[in-house]
Amino acid sequence: MRTYSTKYRNKRQLQLFIEKYELLSVRNLFIQVFTMESRARISRLLTFLNSELPNASLIGSTVDASICDELIADGTVLSFTVFEKSYVTGTAVRAEHSQSSYEMGTKLADQLVHTDTKVIVLFGDSHSLDSKGLLTALENRCPHVLITGGNNIGTSKNRKGFLISNDGVMESGVVAVSLNGSELRASLQKSSEWNAAGRAFTVTDANDKRISKLENKPVRDIYDQYLGKELTTNLVGSNSPFPLMVKKDDELKPIMVEQFYPDGSIALLEPIKQGETVYIGYGDAGIFLNSVQFILDRLKEVPAESVYMYSCLTRRRFFKKGIDVEINTLRQLLPTVGAFTAGEYYHENGKNELLSYALTFLTLAEKDVFIEDSTFESIEATDFQDLLALSQLIKASTEELEALNKSLKESEQRYKSLFDHNPDVVYAMDMQGNITSVNETLKKVLGYEVNQVVGQSALSFLIPEERNRVAHFFGKALQNQPQHFTTFVRHKNGQRVLFDIANIPIKVNEQVVGVFGIAKDLAEQVQAEKKIAQLAYHDSLTGLPNRLFFHDRLNESIQRAEETGEELAVLFVDLDEFKMINDSLGHQSGDKILKHIAKNLSNITRDELFLARFGADEFLILVPRVRTMDVINQLSQNVLSILKKPVVLNKKDYVVSGSIGISFYPKDARNDEQLLKNANIAMHRAKLSGRNSIQYFTSDMNDTIVERLELENHLRKAMPMNELEVYYQPQINLSDGNVFACEALLRWNHTKRGMIPPNQFIPIAEDAGLINEIGKWVLEKACRQAKKWHDQGMKHLSISVNVSGKQFQRLDFITEVKEALVVSGLCASALHIEITESIMLENVPHSVKVIDELRNHGVKISVDDFGTGYSSLSYLKDFPIDILKIDQTFIRNLEEKSSDAAIVKAIITMCEGLGITVLAEGVETEQQLKTLKKFGCKQIQGYYISKPVIPAKINQFLLNENVM
Repeated sequence: MRTYSTKYRNKRQLQLFIEKYELLSVRNLFIQVFTMESRARISRLLTFLNSELPNASLIGSTVDASICDELIADGTVLSFTVFEKSYVTGTAVRAEHSQSSYEMGTKLADQLVHTDTKVIVLFGDSHSLDSKGLLTALENRCPHVLITGGNNIGTSKNRKGFLISNDGVMESGVVAVSLNGSELRASLQKSSEWNAAGRAFTVTDANDKRISKLENKPVRDIYDQYLGKELTTNLVGSNSPFPLMVKKDDELKPIMVEQFYPDGSIALLEPIKQGETVYIGYGDAGIFLNSVQFILDRLKEVPAESVYMYSCLTRRRFFKKGIDVEINTLRQLLPTVGAFTAGEYYHENGKNELLSYALTFLTLAEKDVFIEDSTFESIEATDFQDLLALSQLIKASTEELEALNKSLKESEQRYKSLFDHNPDVVYAMDMQGNITSVNETLKKVLGYEVNQVVGQSALSFLIPEERNRVAHFFGKALQNQPQHFTTFVRHKNGQRVLFDIANIPIKVNEQVVGVFGIAKDLAEQVQAEKKIAQLAYHDSLTGLPNRLFFHDRLNESIQRAEETGEELAVLFVDLDEFKMINDSLGHQSGDKILKHIAKNLSNITRDELFLARFGADEFLILVPRVRTMDVINQLSQNVLSILKKPVVLNKKDYVVSGSIGISFYPKDARNDEQLLKNANIAMHRAKLSGRNSIQYFTSDMNDTIVERLELENHLRKAMPMNELEVYYQPQINLSDGNVFACEALLRWNHTKRGMIPPNQFIPIAEDAGLINEIGKWVLEKACRQAKKWHDQGMKHLSISVNVSGKQFQRLDFITEVKEALVVSGLCASALHIEITESIMLENVPHSVKVIDELRNHGVKISVDDFGTGYSSLSYLKDFPIDILKIDQTFIRNLEEKSSDAAIVKAIITMCEGLGITVLAEGVETEQQLKTLKKFGCKQIQGYYISKPVIPAKINQFLLNENVM
């Protein structure tokens, strides 16, 4: 790969150049033409080049300057790149009214892009081209291809500029070539050396790419003020060497100012929105020096035989000395060609963009050729200390100005916010007491319009008898003494309104020049205090007194009872299983039920009784005078009865029950905290006794509750401590004796107490709200274990998982099942979900919906513990279940002629007719097995086959063809 460049003088000179470098015989030749000359001269040049080098792909444009052996600011420069292992494809797309820039980009990609395309070099006309649309099309069609080049620029001989290709010269559209080849190596980099100078400005009038006003002033006025009128006058009709720096996502980005208009507005290369923050930019010499080093560092990292540089024209004007050094530095390393354009095309990480005021450079190589380190070391450093010092001065001044401007704006905004949005009347008075300004709160509070009071004496709005007193306070404020007082102010409707007023001296340069006034309407404050008291002492949902109010009333009653020697009682009422209502119906429906229950309880707790909501689904009742125990018993029974009264919601009846704990003063406790604690303990005992019951506190309850609380607290840590385990009990087909499934059974191996029975810790998990988390964990673990057995070759094996009522009623239960199957990789047909008949009948429409969706997904449904709940065979025909499990209580005493045998036989017969498989659980003897087989039972499980064991021990059953 070779690159040559020359400044064009005449055809003879160019012909000798072509012969010197043997370009006539080159098959893959790429020519770039950068010109500042007339269209006619370039047209003649194109005719010559097409004739002499017909195999060459040629593109170019009018530019501000070009790079040959040096910076060329006039004439025409041509660069010739000879490819040995790569090939070039060129095209030109003219702009047409019926064709969008996006369509032009698509057409360009169709004509240029091959499977081995590495780079597209293109030049566009910014006046007829929407660069963003063009680049987006290329980005979508060829996101892996590097895009480089730039937009043309008008010159003194060609006001609008033009584009060049093999097809000729054209004023609008885009010309491009693609560089292609599997062995072509290409790397594209960018650098920008621009920073903000001076203060920030807000765009206050903008339309697409045109800005008319900054800070409500014409842009021309801003440039006149900060850059001088002479400069801006010369810029009219041309572009600016000072970009606008736009702040986006806390970063400053330069945008080219394409043209200054006589009306004081400017045109930008990119759109800008009203409200954005901008700065006038300048070239930062410090960043520029870093950019030179950045280029050198990049060249050390990549193979390079040629470099194409496309740089913003403003860089040349700002960094003339630096650009000369930059070009000279690169020339010492390898052939370098390029031009100074009006916007540079760039590609990075699959995204294309049009840069402003930037440098892009493309390195190309067809071999792994790296520049020697000694070559870099031979380059002499250039002294830019004067430029660096000036840049540092501008940077430091800008930072100080920006900080000051930000501080002033913040102060102004704070004051304006305090003044305009203050809920109180805020006003200012001059030295004579006349109102000079007032906020809009005035109208809301006193009914006056702002223009009705500004210029008037503040005293004229007071009631006559208050004016002398308030004038005295005003005089004190003028003496630099802040004043605070209350007075009556006359409303526009004539009413007297009480205000709390603060008079604050306004000081400027240590002199009092007026007085600020802040007037607070005390009527609103009184109302607010009442509202706060209501919120502080009442429950927002039910309107009942809350826990704080109850404590106050209880303490008052204890003090009175202590003086009179009377007895009082506290009833702690907790709704049973209310969390299931929230989980299944949603909290909004749960709140409606709570409000209904609160209303019903209020109807039976009148007179001296005091009802409060303690929190969530808990209520408290205070009986300040206990005359007889019968009264307490009757009240408790009334509460249970009223709780059972159906609540109609969405045309459906919902019934709840409650558990009540009762403690007495002074028998059970002598202070409010202990009374509530003991009533709470008694309530928990009522729940353990089967719920929907009443318990009076006794001293021995503490031990039981403490033990239960200890278990609950430890259970919360059981999963993180790996104390929970899943055991598996095989289920077999009686027809062949083979294991067809395993039931997953949860076990808790307590670190101190050893194995804790499920019937002891499962209710605790349900009451503590842990059952959903634990149930989800068991489901996922069981599915993973079943998949492991499948992977070992036992694909016939199913896994059966028990689900609690609370877990089944959750709205997202189906999602949890599907997630467990996806995560484990287990097929749905290998999963059996076990629910009890009581769970299934608790909410029949919900149960049918969940069961149908699970079965449609492929999951099988088993009804567990049949016979312990409703025990009605009639509902089985209405539920789409697969397996019915007869509870072990019927199997334990199974004899052929017993009543249990008759029930079991009837169940099996009925299920055969319904197409439901029957599984007997709890089989412990050979005789039970034989009897069940004789009755036609299909499947069994129990200790006769195996007790629940860890996965490692169950493999022997899975590998044994017949375990009976």
